[in-house]
Amino acid sequence: SHYQWRELARWGDRPLGQPLGIDVPLFDFQAEAVEAFLAAGRGVVDLPPRSGKTRIGIAIAVRLGLPMLWVAPGVGIAKQTEAAFAEFLGDQVLSVTGGRQSSKRERRLLHTQVWIATPKTAAKLPGIKSRRVLVIDEFHHAAAKTWQAVSTAAVGCWWRLGLTGTHFRADGRDMEMQGVLGRSVYQQSVESMVGIGRLVPARIAMIRVRGAEAKGRSYYKDGVVNHAQRNALIAWVGQHLVHRGKRVLVLAKEVQHTRMLADQIPGAVAVDGGDNDAVDRALADLEAGRVPCVVGTSVIGEGRDVPGADALVYACAGRSRVKVTQDYFRVLTASPGKSVGLIVDFADTHGSTLAEHAADRLLLYREEAAFDCRVIEATEFAGWLGR
Repeated sequence: SHYQWRELARWGDRPLGQPLGIDVPLFDFQAEAVEAFLAAGRGVVDLPPRSGKTRIGIAIAVRLGLPMLWVAPGVGIAKQTEAAFAEFLGDQVLSVTGGRQSSKRERRLLHTQVWIATPKTAAKLPGIKSRRVLVIDEFHHAAAKTWQAVSTAAVGCWWRLGLTGTHFRADGRDMEMQGVLGRSVYQQSVESMVGIGRLVPARIAMIRVRGAEAKGRSYYKDGVVNHAQRNALIAWVGQHLVHRGKRVLVLAKEVQHTRMLADQIPGAVAVDGGDNDAVDRALADLEAGRVPCVVGTSVIGEGRDVPGADALVYACAGRSRVKVTQDYFRVLTASPGKSVGLIVDFADTHGSTLAEHAADRLLLYREEAAFDCRVIEATEFAGWLGR
């Protein structure tokens, strides 16, 4: 193709740095992904969430030894990524998020190998043209204008890497995403990650919800956020899981909904995107067993590491393949003592739109060979949990 010939013609233009000689331990599949990217120079590494894509990016940074710009979708993920890099690169990594940088910080940037920034901040960073490697984390966002602005501004980045666990767009804008990076250079399935012990298999129960029909424009507010029977069922499920000693995540779409649900689950903590430090503390407390349940929005969804969480109660409803996929992986990271991730969703029957969305989620769960998904009544939940 014209694209391939153009890339071959520029092969000799690749900027090459000095490898840093730092040992970055990798699983075999991660090492394969590194080699595949270095051979291609540009492309997407498509691996299931929780498979260690950040570690792959770190290994690439060490091998290339070139100035890198890493774009993360949010402040929380940027901080998490900085901490992962700092283990190997120390003060040669710096996260820059939000607003104009001080002159002191700008001077420090000039002497730092890896910058980690959110999209809006990254596009405006002075010296962005000095970067030679561009990494777009959670690459499925790349169709958005803010992400494309970074891609355009980083004119010095010959090396371009996309990292994602969901290499598709729920809104059909795949062509725009692929306009940033056109091809996948390495891919593995969920089943293969379970096979090597990087992920655990999922047991999923979709509990039928009944009640007054929710329809029209207010179907979500009436049928999800303010639906008394549904909320009582979610809280009851959360209490059961906590009683069984599980560390529980509850994901909802709206902040108001998270607070309502947390109030109904003893010991639960509600978090939102207004305070990233509070989110970090809550997840650390869940990991350590100091709190039994954390209830939040997407701020504890995409990209956040919660390896100790055993169970997810999915209160969001909805049908977005990207969001649902990103969300349910929160509890599938392998960790000591965990052999399976429990996911409880809800088969909403109290409205045609909600029923369609629940059916879409059911089909998504059943696509994965490593998932055991059942639709049950509330009266069967205790038996399902105990088997």
